[in-house]
Amino acid sequence: MKSSAVKEILLPVLSLTVICLVCSVLLAFTNNSTKDVILQRSIESENSSKATVAPDASAFSEEKTVTLSDTEYTYFEALDSGSNVIGYVFTTVAKGYGGDVKVMTGIDTDGKITGVTPLTLNETPGLGMKAKETSFLSQFAGKVQGITVNKSTPGDNEIQALTGATITSKAVTSCVNQAFDIFYGIKE
Repeated sequence: MKSSAVKEILLPVLSLTVICLVCSVLLAFTNNSTKDVILQRSIESENSSKATVAPDASAFSEEKTVTLSDTEYTYFEALDSGSNVIGYVFTTVAKGYGGDVKVMTGIDTDGKITGVTPLTLNETPGLGMKAKETSFLSQFAGKVQGITVNKSTPGDNEIQALTGATITSKAVTSCVNQAFDIFYGIKE
């Protein structure tokens, strides 16, 4: 009787252990063989986003950091063909309806937005996900510090909220306003 109890317990435990070990080795191998491709695609995506938010830039500086209010931020300088700084690119995060919203914002040296693009957006399909659309993002172009969200007719430094997605609209706007805080922090 003890022999059958051992077989009923020990055999499944050993089988599952071997299966887990084989799966772990396969996952480690897959991760190791694809990490360079994933890193390269991440860099390409970041460069594409930088070019989108700072369209007049010919190149970008290496990543720089600044600490404001005990928080460290990274940014890039947008450079013209003569390596002169013509603007800055900031990546910021705010809380949205479906989680964190991560936005890249371009600001020229005069303190005006040159472009905005969401990097991470997990909002409600058909509502908050419209924050990726050009019709929403283009509202930010040329705006200056202190942008607010308006549900009806926006004023000079306001953007119109997405219908049914005010929280997402405010999250994107918060990211852009954070970028302005960093911009003015590095200008001091």
